[in-house]
Amino acid sequence: MNGNKDFLAVILTVFGVVVFVGVFHFFGDELGVDSAYPPANVMLSQVDQGKRISRKCLPCHDLTSARRFTRVGPPLWEIVGKPAASVQGYVYSRAQLRARQDGVVWDEFSLDRYLDNPRDFIPGNKMAFAGLHLGAERKALIEYLKTLQDPKESRMAPLIDQAILSLSAAEDSSSFVERVKRGRIESEKCGACHDLGPEKKNIVGPYLMGVVGRPAGGVLEYPFSQPFKKAVAQGLKVWNTKNLDDFITDPDAVIPGTKMIFPGIKDDQRRQDLIVYLRTLK
Repeated sequence: MNGNKDFLAVILTVFGVVVFVGVFHFFGDELGVDSAYPPANVMLSQVDQGKRISRKCLPCHDLTSARRFTRVGPPLWEIVGKPAASVQGYVYSRAQLRARQDGVVWDEFSLDRYLDNPRDFIPGNKMAFAGLHLGAERKALIEYLKTLQDPKESRMAPLIDQAILSLSAAEDSSSFVERVKRGRIESEKCGACHDLGPEKKNIVGPYLMGVVGRPAGGVLEYPFSQPFKKAVAQGLKVWNTKNLDDFITDPDAVIPGTKMIFPGIKDDQRRQDLIVYLRTLK
């Protein structure tokens, strides 16, 4: 008999819990009380999260297609993919102008490092923003910045864009294309250790797509060697045509102890052709 009473008590307890939960959710929904697991349609997308985070940029930057200058900073419309200090008419600091000369391009990697610590990535720049130290926040903001684009009929970038063709005003496009072809042949020796395609796979070494203008060590998922990390800490910030030329000439001389076993390319023409080709990998 006592067993039946215990069983009945358990049944009534479970029934009471079910009724309570049902009533709570019903009235909770009616009264706007948040449940522990909100429906999927109210979860913020990464872009939406980035849009919220971008409010921190608004005191100093215009984020609209009007591209207005503020008293503090340049507009950020279409910032992703552009060289540093490239908004015409805006008076940049010397530090930003040096970054442009060094080949800094605002891609996902450089923006991530800059937003993490602006003064570390570009020492002496005048932006008084302390940075976003949470990687997820930086990623969300960058995804939102990528949406700030004018509508285009096609986003397929040509192999050789106008920015690359203007590398040398004295060089016509036909001779430049020949240099690209020679550089592509030269790059075949890189393919043993590096992926040069759009898949961006890490093999023995990091992928080379977008390497020119990329922050040194900017392939976040690649395990760089300690000598390489030391070189970055000592001032190797961005891969530009100058330091790439030095590195490809003699890798071990530029980064002593590097794990890249490539002896280098001593011939100036072959090396320059390779770098011209690498600049087309966008």
